[in-house]
Amino acid sequence: VDAWGRVPGFDRVDGELRGRGTAGTVAVRSRDFVLDLREYLAAPVGARELDATVDWDWRPDGWRFAADDLRAIAPDGRGGGKGRLWVPSDGSSPRLVLDLAIADLDARGVPKYLPAKRLPPAVVAWLDGALLGGRVPAARLTYAGEMRRFPFRDGGGEFEVAATLEDLRVHYQDGWADLEDAHGTATFRNAGFTAAFERARVHGLAASAGEVALPEYRDAVLSVRARVRGDVRDALEFVQRSPVGPKLGGWFMRVQGRG
Repeated sequence: VDAWGRVPGFDRVDGELRGRGTAGTVAVRSRDFVLDLREYLAAPVGARELDATVDWDWRPDGWRFAADDLRAIAPDGRGGGKGRLWVPSDGSSPRLVLDLAIADLDARGVPKYLPAKRLPPAVVAWLDGALLGGRVPAARLTYAGEMRRFPFRDGGGEFEVAATLEDLRVHYQDGWADLEDAHGTATFRNAGFTAAFERARVHGLAASAGEVALPEYRDAVLSVRARVRGDVRDALEFVQRSPVGPKLGGWFMRVQGRG
């Protein structure tokens, strides 16, 4: 089934449909499943295995769908959980509720699961090039609200992805040394995100008590702060090789040190 407007598309679905009157059940047991959420995701996403039982029910006020045992194994992670969807018959916004647990996710695959079609192009481009490696051992995704009001800047719902991070490598801006071996947490909430790391490395310096924040996707303003310890030589090189170094003048660019 091809995606059309807000209706998702899907491919390679195997299962069993049972129904009577205005209600029924779909038991899905698919391999190499493909989901196309064209209105939200930049490209279709797939799962090597998908198991779910979806109950459906029609009433005069709309369609209702419920799944309590969703389980998926994708090439870059696995997850499961439950969801509810109400599609009102009056044409108003569908209401979606999701509660998903995700595990063993390759950090490089995170951007393809985020709603790129609802984010500014500059933010999408940054996310595509920012996450160069690392793992997400565990994450939880929750969504509750009117789908047409996402990302809920003015109310109408709440979206959050809370994740733990291990061995993360972040290319946060051209010209600056990458943040490497970062361990911490990240939270995507509604129209922005923050990440806090306990320890990391940057150009030979040991970093701690750090934070990377993009409070509002629409503004596309990224802030990075951290405490660092290490040799003066590495600290000088870190700044001299950055876009800031040449702007500080020729004298600064010739400074050397150690200690």
